[in-house]
Amino acid sequence: MDKLIRNVKPVVGINPIYATTGHATTATEVNATGYSRAMWVVSIGAMDAAAIVEVEVQESTTTSGTFADVTSAALTDVTSAGANKVYLIDHAVTPTKPYLKIAGTCGTARATVAAVCVLYEPNGLARPTHSAGQVISV
Repeated sequence: MDKLIRNVKPVVGINPIYATTGHATTATEVNATGYSRAMWVVSIGAMDAAAIVEVEVQESTTTSGTFADVTSAALTDVTSAGANKVYLIDHAVTPTKPYLKIAGTCGTARATVAAVCVLYEPNGLARPTHSAGQVISV
C-alpha cells in the first residue's frame, strides 16, 4: 500500500493570525491542479467572548484571478463557544477552476485562526511539487 503522503498534498491556506475586529485573514492561493478533492483543516484558537469567525472557500479559473465562493463550502458564525477546535471543509475540485483560497473575517472581537488545505485523490494530471516544510516518514 502506498504511503499517505504520496497521495496527498498539504498546503498553507491561512498562516496563523490573531485577527482583530473586522480583520480579513490573508489567504494563500492553492493550485489544486492534479487533484479531485480538497479538505480545508481550519483551526480556531483563542477567541474573545464576543468574537465571530466566518470563512468560505473560493475558486478561480486562473491564478490571481477573480474568485467566487464554492457553494456550501463555508463556516458561518463560529462564536467563542467554538474556540480551540478544528473544523473541516471538504469539497470537490472543479477541474476548470483549480485555483482555491479560503477567505475569512473576524467580526466584533479578536480570534486566532489558521488553515491548511489537504489536496487528495490525484486525478492523473501532472501534480505540482510537494509543499510540506518537512516530511518525516518512518
